Amino acid sequence: MKIEISKAQNPVACLFAQAPSEVAEAEALKVAFADELAAFMKQNGVSKAELARRMGIQPSRVTSMLSGTSNFTIDTMVRAARAVGACLHQKLLPAGKKVRWQAWHESEVHPTFLATTRVAIQARTTFDLSELSYEDDRTAA
Repeated sequence: MKIEISKAQNPVACLFAQAPSEVAEAEALKVAFADELAAFMKQNGVSKAELARRMGIQPSRVTSMLSGTSNFTIDTMVRAARAVGACLHQKLLPAGKKVRWQAWHESEVHPTFLATTRVAIQARTTFDLSELSYEDDRTAA
């Protein structure tokens, strides 16, 4: 008996091989935000009722947000993040690029590696270079 194995197209693999549609990408981002919000709530001991109170919304709205089916506005996302002691970060990238976030606190980084802005102090005196002499009769010290 001879058994021949052939690879057929896997419809699930074909589905994941394609780039997601705009709708699918938006839904995935909504679910990811809801998951992160729930994780911050758990980490900080914030209940749904407490989150609703901090955001000034009805508790049923929080339930809708956490289900991942809510259509979030940026305002809602920022308010929710602040209500759980977080902040929202967004970044546009060229198509095909990926981003990896690494969270850190300034106290965890050596000051040499911190991006700082230094104010340059402008000198109040001006230098007149018009009377330069290339010959110096004095001996060097």
